[in-house]
Amino acid sequence: MAHFESDAEVYDQLGGILNNLVYNTERRALLLQADAVVQFAFRDPSATVTLDVRANKTPRIQMGESKLRADVVLSMDADTGHALLTGELSPTIALARGDVRTKGPVAKVLRLVPATVGASAVEADLEPEPEPEPTPAPAAEAPAVEATPPAEEPPAEAPPAEEPAASEEPPAAPAEEPTGPEAAEESAPVDPPVEAETPPAEGDSAS
Repeated sequence: MAHFESDAEVYDQLGGILNNLVYNTERRALLLQADAVVQFAFRDPSATVTLDVRANKTPRIQMGESKLRADVVLSMDADTGHALLTGELSPTIALARGDVRTKGPVAKVLRLVPATVGASAVEADLEPEPEPEPTPAPAAEAPAVEATPPAEEPPAEAPPAEEPAASEEPPAAPAEEPTGPEAAEESAPVDPPVEAETPPAEGDSAS
């Protein structure tokens, strides 16, 4: 006859025993030696309990699905888990008979075994630590720049004079007036040439 009828009973009984392990001073020290995320995967009924006992993290326990990536997975029937955690079944025998299937480094699995012996008799003596709130990443600070005196600015140059547009022609220079005899000749009025009368021919004289 199955010991559990629902996953709620598994979380209440087996989850409660594992919670006491995480929050007991002596057992926590043993769990931290594994330095891993340990997941107990129970069957019939299905339930998942995850222990985060990494050395550089705050120890905690999660019931149900977890986003944590498990380093060690212990798969077993819920009844086997009950017998294991209440001391009815030796962890060594359970592993040797294959009642408990493991996934992950063997060294980490062996470090977990002492923490589970007689687990049902362990009482929690530590308060759960609040999970730290995520803090936004600080903005990257700009490298410090040594203050330097401002460089002297060169004197402002006068703006270049505007060049005349290409289409504008420069004014024509006044023509120089001729001087001397040439000027007199050019200034004197020139009479039109007088046609000389030609004398009539002798044959044309009146008879």
